[in-house]
Amino acid sequence: PLFGILPLIKKEFHLLLFDYSRKFGKVMSVKMGNQLIVVISDHNIIKKAFAKAEFAARPKTEIGSMLGGYGKPFQ
Repeated sequence: PLFGILPLIKKEFHLLLFDYSRKFGKVMSVKMGNQLIVVISDHNIIKKAFAKAEFAARPKTEIGSMLGGYGKPFQ
C-alpha cells in the first residue's frame, strides 16, 4: 500500500499502536507514507535500545531539517 497504515487510523494514534502491540508484539514496524517506523512498547527493551548510540537519534527527514530538529520552525 502506498500510504501504509495512514488510511487505517480511526482513533488516537497511540491507542492504535497499543492495540497493534497487543496483537503483533512488543517490537514492530509500521509504514507511514514512505517512512518505516519501528515501535517499541516495552520499557525494558526501550532502555536497552537507547543505551546504544545507533538507536538514540531521530531519522533525517525534510520536515525535521525545516524544524531544525527541535520541533520549533525557523529558530
